Amino acid sequence: MELRPRRTIGRFPGWLQRLVAIGSLPSDSDETRLQKSVLVLSAVTMAGLASIWVVTYAALGLWGSAAIPFVYQAASAASLAGFARTRRLVLFRRSQLLMSLVFPFLLQLSLGGFENGSAVCLWGLTSPLGALLFAGARQSIPWFAGFAALVGVSAAVDSAIAASAPDVPQGVVIAFFALNLLGVGGT
Repeated sequence: MELRPRRTIGRFPGWLQRLVAIGSLPSDSDETRLQKSVLVLSAVTMAGLASIWVVTYAALGLWGSAAIPFVYQAASAASLAGFARTRRLVLFRRSQLLMSLVFPFLLQLSLGGFENGSAVCLWGLTSPLGALLFAGARQSIPWFAGFAALVGVSAAVDSAIAASAPDVPQGVVIAFFALNLLGVGGT
């Protein structure tokens, strides 16, 4: 009896199968098709999760902070639409890695630093990890260097921006610390 690996994509609902296959070409290898599918699924999941931040910060009246994950969602949707049209994996991958690196740091800065922002910059770690998964170890090094540089800049300005941090209820800060840790770990 021959053992064959199961294709888990067949277990997804039809709409999800169509979504994750948007950038696939008939000529793609199974590995390339899987990479494209996982990257699409990752982008959609992260953009969907960003709704929690948009809604929460908007409800608190922190419109600037709410706008940052909203712009991330819109840019991610545009990136997905472009990928569906062009099927250019490298461009799609780079745009997703860049957005997942930069936007969390922008949000953290808008919230007044590490503590008040619940270390939302942890989401930036998905960029070098994504590069490692989708492009290989050599390609992940510059993305990690970018992450490390942004952490360093954030640390350098933290005390200055914390002084003018917006008022975020302590319960929200703690809940988002947990969400950031679990979300990045889960992703």
